[in-house]
Amino acid sequence: MLNNTSGELQVTTKPCGELNDEPLYLISLTSGDLVVNLTNLGGAITAIWTPNRDGKKLNIVAGYTNIIDYTDNPHYFGCLLGRNAGRISGSKFELDGDVVFLSRNDGMNHLHGGIEGFNKKVWKIKSFIQEESEAGVILEYLSEDGDEGYPGNLWVTVKYSVNCIFQSAPKLARVLEKSGKVITTILCLTTRLMAPQGCRLFFQILHRAEM
Repeated sequence: MLNNTSGELQVTTKPCGELNDEPLYLISLTSGDLVVNLTNLGGAITAIWTPNRDGKKLNIVAGYTNIIDYTDNPHYFGCLLGRNAGRISGSKFELDGDVVFLSRNDGMNHLHGGIEGFNKKVWKIKSFIQEESEAGVILEYLSEDGDEGYPGNLWVTVKYSVNCIFQSAPKLARVLEKSGKVITTILCLTTRLMAPQGCRLFFQILHRAEM
């Protein structure tokens, strides 16, 4: 179990079972009154705890209590979507004059990366971040050539972090990067955080490609 602290910033992680012989973890990032819980299963944010106007700490995103429930997550609560977020009609697309056929998981269509998209992958914990002004974790996953029908090997790294640059309003940042593209492919990454009515979530998604 990791338990690093730096003032009000803290990163902790604990094991929570296995999936296909790969370890699953619950990771918590804390900055003052803000606590972000996430798992390496689908890169899903399972909870964001923050005080309301009355000072009562509440979870403001939808998710599951049991991590293994994210293997059957029809609403894609909190998880990463890829390789392609959204629906591809007919489960095929044209690339460089060739037709690429993808897996079908939405009738005749391909939705949010397919039968086992990024939301169902067990991501590797690459490193932890523990600095004076930032605490976080970096996850990575190799989507191999032919994964759900997509061409090319694709490395994806995801950074989750909290910081205390603005003590009164700690920020949650998610940085998605892609690199190591072997052949031409398509890519549309995003995440799906759902908040109760009346809550507003602010976060930033950045893409960086190495051609």
